[in-house]
Amino acid sequence: MAAQQTRRVVLSVIKSIGGREKVDYSLTIGFDSSVKDLSELLYNILSEVLFVELIDYEVEVWKRNYDESISVGCDYFSIDIDLQDENSNVKNNFEIYNSFGTYHLDTDMYISIQFKTHVFHVGWLKFLEVMGKLLNVNDKDLILEDDSTYPLLKRSRGVLIVNSELDEPQTWYMSKENLKLLHYPYKEEKITLTAD
Repeated sequence: MAAQQTRRVVLSVIKSIGGREKVDYSLTIGFDSSVKDLSELLYNILSEVLFVELIDYEVEVWKRNYDESISVGCDYFSIDIDLQDENSNVKNNFEIYNSFGTYHLDTDMYISIQFKTHVFHVGWLKFLEVMGKLLNVNDKDLILEDDSTYPLLKRSRGVLIVNSELDEPQTWYMSKENLKLLHYPYKEEKITLTAD
């Protein structure tokens, strides 16, 4: 029965993605070091999360340097960090955003995450494990948004908040069972913009 319900919800998630080959998420994060250091940290975390799959040759993990970005990824998703934005564009965008109201976060790096839709149900769970490890080694603010820039979770001043206002597909991939993979304490409440 539970397997049937999970399959139905996964199909609902895939349907909500709309037949696209990839689905985009964004992570904006505070980090005290360089983009290259962050990409190395993410590569190491991803390799640790996928250790068993790597040993069994089931997945590949990579880190690729390009002129304008660094990409870290695996067979389920890729994480891209734009080198042009380092220490400038994202911080400026959030300062402008703060003038209209914001999530009141101290962030300075923008990360684009692209999931392959045909393995989203596996990739999302692996990504939550990556997020949990990142939350435990980096104590800075962050916000994770889906492809419609809807906030799924944020950490501000050391407190992780999972958005309590979710639609049906989001309630599956942000379920309490799935969020156990974070191995990080959180509270559930509505994430909203607030005036300065």
